[in-house]
Amino acid sequence: MTQYLMVQSESQEERERLDLQHHIWLLTLKGHLHVTTLPPEVDSILDAGCGTGVWAVAMAKNHPSAHVCGMDITLPVISGQPNLTLVDSDADKAWPFKNQFMFIHGRMLTSGVHNWPGFLSEAWRCLRPGGQLELLDVTHPYRADDPSCDNESSAFIRWGHAAEKSWIGNGLDYRSAAKHEHRLQQLGFRNIRQTTRKWPLGEWSDNVRDQQIGRLTLQNFEAFLKTAGNKILTGHPDINEEDAAKLSEQALEDLGQNCASKRLYLSMQVPDLS
Repeated sequence: MTQYLMVQSESQEERERLDLQHHIWLLTLKGHLHVTTLPPEVDSILDAGCGTGVWAVAMAKNHPSAHVCGMDITLPVISGQPNLTLVDSDADKAWPFKNQFMFIHGRMLTSGVHNWPGFLSEAWRCLRPGGQLELLDVTHPYRADDPSCDNESSAFIRWGHAAEKSWIGNGLDYRSAAKHEHRLQQLGFRNIRQTTRKWPLGEWSDNVRDQQIGRLTLQNFEAFLKTAGNKILTGHPDINEEDAAKLSEQALEDLGQNCASKRLYLSMQVPDLS
């Protein structure tokens, strides 16, 4: 991925936030590392944009006879996993593989991938015939389950709209996940199934598991706003540093005070294999 636009991905704070995000995904997928059903003989797995490496390490442990490869432009420091290889490569450019993998996984990549048609084309090229691709990501806009608050009267939603405009200026499309199905069909992928899951912000859901997800998602998003909120908004053509700081603070207050009453949430695109 050409540039990671949150904060420095190798910082301790960002590593901890990404590992927390991994735990939220485990809750979302009911303890599973992926939705796709893999054959017992799976022997080659790629984690595109592997980040801290936590998913790749877990997959290598779960599939000791498979070769697992983690690819990113900033590689984590990992040792003691003999069937795991790390490759320094930019997912926005040509990948250093060909017809190699039975399973390719990509999660939360919208903050780094600028060329989604190219990324998906490379995934197609690097899969073996019959191989499988799984993508999980956030999609905009940010939302409120209370229709009366599902607009820019919410500072959280207002921050999301401003951030999206800033990201567009940096070549990032935070609605890309909703476009994957059409692009994958054009490449020749079959049996494409996806659905949208809500990640509540806070413990407002009636479902116990979603309450857990909501508590951790709120913690994760507050950390994200505190470390990267101002920096992201300064890429907006009409927002200066002072206004960026003010809107980020208002978004934090909205989350802290109103996440339950407004029923704020993030929309996640995940495979639907139900």
